[in-house]
Amino acid sequence: MAVKARVKKNVSSSEQFPEGFHRAILVEVEEHDTKNNSAVRLIFANGDLELKEDLWLSEKAQARLTLMTRRLGLIDDSGDEDQEILFDNAVGSEFVIEVKHELDQSDRTVVRLTYGGLWPLDHEDKKVRAFLNTEEGKKPAGAGERQGGGKSESKADDLDDI
Repeated sequence: MAVKARVKKNVSSSEQFPEGFHRAILVEVEEHDTKNNSAVRLIFANGDLELKEDLWLSEKAQARLTLMTRRLGLIDDSGDEDQEILFDNAVGSEFVIEVKHELDQSDRTVVRLTYGGLWPLDHEDKKVRAFLNTEEGKKPAGAGERQGGGKSESKADDLDDI
């Protein structure tokens, strides 16, 4: 089965990642459908920062989907086109992402990954290695509330057990 995708340009984030390289955890994968297309939505987080990137299933973006699934560790280089792609297998893994800001047609800032802006931490790309050697790059991604690292809810003791 050949996987095909188109990248949706309108992605949003709750707290915006600044442009540049960041460490982030893939915290969730969602199916995203419209009338004419299906997509996989990747949700990355670092502390309170979140980025949603949609990979649409279409002929036009097959090359990007192949690149991203390879960097997520979901397919190998065997040349086998019938590899099963289970995006949930990458949830919880930490990656280096490269973020860019663009203006959409309504002059709103759109925060998204660059075309190939996703790498595993052990990738040999020179830009990724240079980032991981910086002070910011050495800090593991904090997953914030999505991974249980945020505020904890404590229940008030109702004293019913006394």
